[in-house]
Amino acid sequence: MTVSTDTLNNQPDFSPAVKELQAAIAVDPSDMITKITLASQLEQEGFINEAAEVYQDIINTDKDGVFSASAEQALLALNVEVKASTPVVESVESSPEPTAIAAPIPVSTQAYSPAIKELQAEVAANPMDMVAQISLASALETEGYGQEAAATYQYIIDNDPDGVFSSSALKALETLQYNQQAVAVEAIAPVVVPQQKKAGARVKLELDDFEEEGVSPILQRVSNLPIAQKQFVGFLLSSVISLTGVVGAGIAITNTSGRSQLKNQATSELAVNQIQYGMKINQMGFGFRGQSDNTAVVAAASQYSQTRTISPELQAQVKAILENEISARSIEYATLVGTDRRILVSANANRQGEVFDPNGLVTEVLANPNQIKASAIVSWDELQAENPPLPDGTPEGGNYLVRYTVTPVTGANDAVIGVLISGDVVIKDKVAIPATTVEAFEGGYSSVYQVNPDGSFTLSAAASQAVDDNPNATGAALKTSSEGLEDFS
Repeated sequence: MTVSTDTLNNQPDFSPAVKELQAAIAVDPSDMITKITLASQLEQEGFINEAAEVYQDIINTDKDGVFSASAEQALLALNVEVKASTPVVESVESSPEPTAIAAPIPVSTQAYSPAIKELQAEVAANPMDMVAQISLASALETEGYGQEAAATYQYIIDNDPDGVFSSSALKALETLQYNQQAVAVEAIAPVVVPQQKKAGARVKLELDDFEEEGVSPILQRVSNLPIAQKQFVGFLLSSVISLTGVVGAGIAITNTSGRSQLKNQATSELAVNQIQYGMKINQMGFGFRGQSDNTAVVAAASQYSQTRTISPELQAQVKAILENEISARSIEYATLVGTDRRILVSANANRQGEVFDPNGLVTEVLANPNQIKASAIVSWDELQAENPPLPDGTPEGGNYLVRYTVTPVTGANDAVIGVLISGDVVIKDKVAIPATTVEAFEGGYSSVYQVNPDGSFTLSAAASQAVDDNPNATGAALKTSSEGLEDFS
């Protein structure tokens, strides 16, 4: 099955990258790596039908089955029906003259080893995986595919965004090209037997007899070396190339390993932070689920649902219960709300009768009577209205992160008659979340940021721990100050 680049190239909206890939496929229609790269590029640019056609062509023409599985999955993900007669590449004559071939891995019909094919599949799935690229180039060079290795090294040099591997690839490419020139001396040096100056005389080979147009003097001198010296030069060059490859691979592996270790540590620290952040919410959830069955709380909610009033004695009893929850759990909010979303009893300021439905959580529980655990951003005005017990020095203004639990209070026949709300304000003096994470990893820095409505971030709590510079020190100091840390967008 052949692919028509006319259909694609006539589209005015294709990027230069797509057109370069099309030109490369026109030169070598069997190049599966370039085809799968083209399909991915088309998909990214929004040409879904064209990408589906190329994926289908890969499935139909991949003889080794290395790329067809990936193409099938990609085609299923696109969910586009491809006509059986859809062409993918025409002959080279109908294609525009290629400019720059952007294919990262030159593929020919040579019988590559399974290791190279696996690396080609990895690179096809992610052409920007520089570790896989440099591993493929080294494997190609080791198995004698010098031209393909050189093309891969060049791709790394052109496309390494961080510049981590490009220097190693440049050195390897220079060494590879020099070695190929040295090995080619034997092929280009002419074997000329000069005429005998006289019968029976000793044959004398002059340098001029070996000179050829286009051959540099250096190559001429190398070609005139004795065989033993040529072998030594070849051995020296191969040793240098091997050493360069080992050093380059070592640097690449070290960098990759270091990055992977840092990424894994960051992932682990994030997981611990998430556990610590959710632990307080779970504790509040357990406590207020128990209080939702408290006789006084149920009686107050039931009395209000029937008469729209609560006796002063019962109100004082419920307020004492909520104040005890705030003190015992070191939280700021403890409120009983009726089914009309109005405050019945609050542990802080007397807000009886005010509508209290933070982020619509009360409405959601009334519609679906199950406990909800959520986080929300609260304004300074809301905090002032509630007047919770905030630490001294809490900055005024701005927004604050609050962890909520919203628990239904049920009466007879399991009908919802009220809602209990608990809230914990995450501020810089509450460092249990980041401090536990830092202590678990024996040092470092951890913090919790809140996302403001405008998309900016504000530091809520942070902690850091560093071991004393004294090598004999056995302790560490935990610092929880967040001074000097500003909001950022």
